[in-house]
Amino acid sequence: MPKWISIDRAIHKYEVKEEDLCLWAETKAITASFTETTLIIDEESLQKFLRWHETFRTEDYIYTLEQLCNNQAEICKLYLEVIELQKQDLQHKTKTIELLKKQQAAIIEQYKLSQETIKKNDRDTLQSRKRVAGEAMVIDQQVETINQRKKTDLKPNKINRDQKL
Repeated sequence: MPKWISIDRAIHKYEVKEEDLCLWAETKAITASFTETTLIIDEESLQKFLRWHETFRTEDYIYTLEQLCNNQAEICKLYLEVIELQKQDLQHKTKTIELLKKQQAAIIEQYKLSQETIKKNDRDTLQSRKRVAGEAMVIDQQVETINQRKKTDLKPNKINRDQKL
């Protein structure tokens, strides 16, 4: 069962640098875990690594570190590629948003013009209806007048009757 110790305790107890412990944890040379705020280390794993490190040639250790650096450099290159692709995607989306805003403005303007046209047509239609209604009223009055004249013309005229007598 692992005996976990804090990074601070490991630094003091084994007289190693914090950077080295973090590097060993990152390269999985020792068993370590992150809690909410700190790195904790399996003490037995650290002891085995330190014993191995004493017998391990410096040249091999440097080679291992060099491989780690190369791997990190490749990861950085990949991140740069991803960032560049995201940048291009963002630029494309920004252009799309600008085009959509222009289209929206044009649609809003077209809508306003159509509303004005509808209002004008409504006013024209109302005026036409009023005019037609007025003309119909005049025609009705004229028809009524004509009908009244016809009635009076059909009634025997007293003057005409008297003159005949």
